[in-house]
Amino acid sequence: SHPIGLPADADATIAAHEVHPGAAVDQFPGSRGVRTGGPLAFTPRLWATGAGGCLRALPGGRFGLLTGLFNRRYFDEHASRLYAEAVRYGQPLTLVIADLDRFKQINDQLSHAVGDEVLRVVARILQENIRESDLVARYGGEEFVIAFSHATGSQSYQLAERLRVLIEAHPWHEIHPDLRVTTSMGLCADLTQGGFEQMLSVADANLYHAKSSGRNRVCSGSEVVAA
Repeated sequence: SHPIGLPADADATIAAHEVHPGAAVDQFPGSRGVRTGGPLAFTPRLWATGAGGCLRALPGGRFGLLTGLFNRRYFDEHASRLYAEAVRYGQPLTLVIADLDRFKQINDQLSHAVGDEVLRVVARILQENIRESDLVARYGGEEFVIAFSHATGSQSYQLAERLRVLIEAHPWHEIHPDLRVTTSMGLCADLTQGGFEQMLSVADANLYHAKSSGRNRVCSGSEVVAA
């Protein structure tokens, strides 16, 4: 049987667009040509054909249509497992919250279409420049989260700084001549916090410090890297 409104050949349509975890996806329905590599997971019964032959997402999706990145629910589920494994085996783990600077101004002054393109490009930069063992997701709005597995705080600090520089150095003027995009990041590598939620709270506090210190910088609490 099929969910209400799905055609009889829905299973074939869905199967034709399934991509298994670990596959590199160059283009997929809804991406508007943005390349996203890495462990995207198109799960069974995630897509169905809607009106006009367009694909639409079914309930239970793990990624966002705009960016192609994992969504908050998937990240939380996976981060919980990563935290438990890191504590059990004594392995390092760092969680990062990244927030685009003055993103509301981009939407208000340059248009929401430009803002959407910024989100897509930032998602691509993050996805293409993390390691296979890492996890990146869009947490909501202009906020992204990253889990650096098997990376100490100092190692993750350098990884995050590299991402910050890549985002700032992107040729944003090709999208709009007045466009400039930077990001601030907060990190937490303290597994004694008691859970991944608590680690994210610390990372969020460090993100606030990065913002209040001038934006476009990485903050781990003990140190700050500024542009």
